[in-house]
Amino acid sequence: MQSEWCRDNKIGVFVSSKLGGQYAIVRRAIRLLLEESGMARVYLYEDEPAGSQDNVSGYLSKLDDSDVCIFLISNKDKPSVPEGVLKEHNYARQHNIPSLYLFCAEGTKKKTELQESLTTSQILKYKEIEKFADLTSEAVRSTLYDFVNVYRDYCKQRLIPAERKEETLVQPDGALKKIVVEEQQPPAAPYATPHTPLSYSPKDQMLSGFKKTIRACTDFFIPTSDSYWERQNEHNKQLKDTHPLLDALCSEFFLALIGKQALRDSFFEELKAEVKKEHDASIATVVEHRINAIAAYWRGNLKECLGFLEKAYAAAEENSAPSWMRNDLAIDLRHIDTFERELAGEVFASSPWQKVIDDEPEILHYPVIDRLESDVYERSCDTYADELTRSPYTVKYGIGYERIAESIAKAFVVAVQYGSLVHIMMTLERLSRSLQTYCGTYSGIPSMFKSMIICMLLRRDDKSLEKVFTNYYGYGGANAIDAKAAADMLQAVTLIPIDYNRNRAFFLLMRFLGYQFSDDEFAELETIIIERLHDIVEGIAMLQIANGLGAAGDLVYILSFFTTEDSSTLVSSLKSLENLLEYKAINTLDPIVQMALLQYCISLARHDKRDVRYYAATCLVAFCKTDFPEAVLQCLTEMMQTDHPEVRNRILRKLKEEDLPTSKYEYIVQQGRVDNNWAVRRTASELSNE
Repeated sequence: MQSEWCRDNKIGVFVSSKLGGQYAIVRRAIRLLLEESGMARVYLYEDEPAGSQDNVSGYLSKLDDSDVCIFLISNKDKPSVPEGVLKEHNYARQHNIPSLYLFCAEGTKKKTELQESLTTSQILKYKEIEKFADLTSEAVRSTLYDFVNVYRDYCKQRLIPAERKEETLVQPDGALKKIVVEEQQPPAAPYATPHTPLSYSPKDQMLSGFKKTIRACTDFFIPTSDSYWERQNEHNKQLKDTHPLLDALCSEFFLALIGKQALRDSFFEELKAEVKKEHDASIATVVEHRINAIAAYWRGNLKECLGFLEKAYAAAEENSAPSWMRNDLAIDLRHIDTFERELAGEVFASSPWQKVIDDEPEILHYPVIDRLESDVYERSCDTYADELTRSPYTVKYGIGYERIAESIAKAFVVAVQYGSLVHIMMTLERLSRSLQTYCGTYSGIPSMFKSMIICMLLRRDDKSLEKVFTNYYGYGGANAIDAKAAADMLQAVTLIPIDYNRNRAFFLLMRFLGYQFSDDEFAELETIIIERLHDIVEGIAMLQIANGLGAAGDLVYILSFFTTEDSSTLVSSLKSLENLLEYKAINTLDPIVQMALLQYCISLARHDKRDVRYYAATCLVAFCKTDFPEAVLQCLTEMMQTDHPEVRNRILRKLKEEDLPTSKYEYIVQQGRVDNNWAVRRTASELSNE
């Protein structure tokens, strides 16, 4: 059932044609079908009651009130175009009323003067129909199609009317008259300003040039020499570099993003000055606040970053910025607000900025970046599909990564010019996915494999890293990373701007690539990890004093470097801790730190998820070599009595691997020998026989 608002706000359709005869049925059928669609209200002259106005003024005023006019004309009519229809045509063209023309060629192929004028001027596309019986269905189809097509063009911000300077009107006596019609401009929204039109979007010139940034992104896939780059990009020599300074800054920013170098102290001030030149005054104010927010983020100050983003959003609303820009700002605000709340340990349902995004009537989109991102993923899929279906007898020159790198670089440039923090960080995701495609398709390219791992570390993507180092055999997994590559990864992780994210990346680096470091680099990483653990324990002590919270509960939150306590994140935390304990760095920690870590593992040994208990048991066995074996053995004994057979078997096998004195775990082995599970009994027997 339609609401009162819908009934009063429909598209007005004016039907112009000869009256009476076969047209009477067609006109009424068109009105019935269009009004049944729920989108239109249709005006028919014959249904109008008596009025005091003169006849012509009456129906022309109704035409002026309509949003679109449908002209129905048959070539065999005498006269071919009635005088009233001609007046309506001329009025519609002079007043820029959108019009649809349908000509019926049944009976004669000779075109009317009106059809000839439309053919000559090529102002719009008309439809010629062979049978009069099809006039109704074609009129309805064309009208509804036009509704949808115009709406889509509006949403894509490409609703720009064709230029019309001279047009032909047909006079009642058949004579043709030339008139000048002013070009119609899109109506301004009630909240638009002269400085910021509703259709404000990235311009093509914003992407011209930027050779250094594209080169930096391309070399991240496969490094190239200057001479090779010049030969491969011979066609780019003729392109004018319109943004040399901004290109240099974007290239520097990209290298900092991928962990190649640190940013200079004056970098963001220089970037802000250059980016402001690309926008008018109102948008430049918004972008200036956003660049300040990015600078605060890179300094690790989330609170200051959030403050600048809020100022940017207020300026965007004040200056009537387009909805896509306000939505993008709200996404940045939601991301930083959520991140800050999680780090503070706050429990909340969702960020208030999510409601701002939900309440925005326009669908989420980002001009230019959406197209570039689509191009990246489309080319990545094509690369994989082409390689699968390529004949072994064909010769292929190149693997096409340059075009993908160029699209990623251009999307990064647009994000920088509009200060879009989330899209800048999403550059790492686009790189990671593209590199995964190439590493899976072409397994012998070491630079791509190394760059893929760096992206995963910078994104703290532990799930993808685990897949690569446990299931990926195309290039050799961790064995493909030498000491120099591991050192580069350590440098990249060190440059991550936020402490929390940097700490998580350090733990992942230790977990997956600890064995690949040289002795000096491993000692450096070990020192970093131990310092982080000391900081964590000090933080826990402060929390205990302030809130009276238990160390185990806080360690679940802080030590794991995750924000939730679901089983998958806890398992990942325990795996990182297991890898640390494997290097025996635990012995270098203070006894207070060791006790805190032990409490952490004991608390998780009582978790309701089996996989969490499984890895907690693994970590607990390592604590048998510390100064707290009694607490460890008591917990393991309880697990041997009540836990799942897989967990019990894991405890026994880990005891065997650790090569502990038999006296310490003899009671646990005795429990295993009388276990009701054959696998547990077999493992216990192997321990007894040693």
